[in-house]
Amino acid sequence: MDVLHDRAVRLFKFLRELALLKTKIVRDLSEYEKVVWLNDVPEYKNCFSVLGPESDKLPDSTWIQIRQSIEPKRPAIPDILRKWLEEDVIEDPHAEPQLKDRITFSSSVFQDAPTLYSQEQTELLTDHPEVLREWERWKQDNWLPWVEAHTNWGSVDKVYFQLFSIHQQLKKLGERYELLLGLGLLTWETPNNQVIKRHVIVGEAQLSFDPDRAKFELQAPPEGVKLHLETDMVEQSYLPSLEQLKELESLLGMTQESPWNKEEI
Repeated sequence: MDVLHDRAVRLFKFLRELALLKTKIVRDLSEYEKVVWLNDVPEYKNCFSVLGPESDKLPDSTWIQIRQSIEPKRPAIPDILRKWLEEDVIEDPHAEPQLKDRITFSSSVFQDAPTLYSQEQTELLTDHPEVLREWERWKQDNWLPWVEAHTNWGSVDKVYFQLFSIHQQLKKLGERYELLLGLGLLTWETPNNQVIKRHVIVGEAQLSFDPDRAKFELQAPPEGVKLHLETDMVEQSYLPSLEQLKELESLLGMTQESPWNKEEI
């Protein structure tokens, strides 16, 4: 039996190494086409993650649910402030507004009609306390709340379009792409200086889109997550024994048979 066992182990190693020769080994997940982290899904209306505080609102076996949200409208600038604001700031929706310390304008006078004469005048901001008061009020009541809302919206919008891009790729090239859920991130620099950053436990995932509600859902497929170990990024000499790997896979099989709930993620 020991001889047969040794032969089986050697055959397993040979077949594994042969398969690896024909396959590009990805050791860093940043090399994948698209990567979305569950903890990058922000707290926002119509956006839920299994890691968020409102995860109880998610359907069973769903990890992300996100709907497209309307961009918060930039607050209107009061007329009393408009001429004091830097012009490029008014055009750039992400730049923090700044007041000029002075403004210069032309005033026109008629002398010896019909000849028109003009002259430049300068006003200092320090001479207009009413502008400063309105500025502080507008900034606290309008600008800063909008910045926070727009930042949160931007985070949601980024995740939404990441999922949109993944969905489009799966529709076009579904035979060449695989959507997976990764658990147990291994970050390790091996003794021979190989840097590994990949998940060792992987399961199947499904991304669905409801066009009527502009909603994406990332969830377990109907046939289940089917968790399994992935160790191809680790050299054979650094792997646990075959018996230990089988024991780990057995434990994953037990997890797979139980209902996939939020505590297991």
